[in-house]
Amino acid sequence: IRDMGLLYNTHGHKYAFEKRISPALHRTQGGVSMHFVVEKVYPLQNGRTQAYCIKPAIRRQRKIGMNYRRLGNTDLNVSEISVGCSAYWGDRKFPERKAAEIINEAFDRGVNFFDTGHNYSNFNAEPRLGRIIKDIIARNDRSKLVISTKGGSIIGHAPIFSLRPVKTRDFSPDAIETSCYESIKNLKCDYIDIFQLHGISQSQITEELIDRLFAMKKKGMYRYLGINSHTKTELEYI
Repeated sequence: IRDMGLLYNTHGHKYAFEKRISPALHRTQGGVSMHFVVEKVYPLQNGRTQAYCIKPAIRRQRKIGMNYRRLGNTDLNVSEISVGCSAYWGDRKFPERKAAEIINEAFDRGVNFFDTGHNYSNFNAEPRLGRIIKDIIARNDRSKLVISTKGGSIIGHAPIFSLRPVKTRDFSPDAIETSCYESIKNLKCDYIDIFQLHGISQSQITEELIDRLFAMKKKGMYRYLGINSHTKTELEYI
């Protein structure tokens, strides 16, 4: 305020003061827009400066309606914006309180689609998301969320350099069913809306695996099956 040279010192100038400083002292946190207005004025002579006491005036931001789309040929209506729950969000070094704030803020603003993977953030992201959405489900309904996770990757971080081959994926029927079961338990959500095979290749798609996936769906473990891949060739084959 001192640097801006504002010397308003009466409540009669309150509105003018607010308009002048709002662009410089505007803050948004947790969906709350904060502007600062004069509460009291204390002219303190300390050389060239004068100090002023201000208080925040809290104004709710106007919420923008979220758009939703039908996902492919499913009956899932997902928000156009989703939250990917991995990387630093799921890292143990990132406070869970802040991670929860992100998810709750997104849900409050209409996001219903949350994607993760059982090995993301060195196996910490999925159970973290489960702990957070447990409260959301308790306050709302399971059908309000679309949860996507993945199976097949069996290590948290692939080594950059190794003298020996490292097994990073397991798409055997038993491994995939176990992975899906553990994901349901981690996410505390009764079933998975979209269960994806993470980085599966042509050679790993077997009749035995397909039969097991159909059986898992009949059990109610997941609603829709997806494939996650980084290559055009694999997706075209699938």
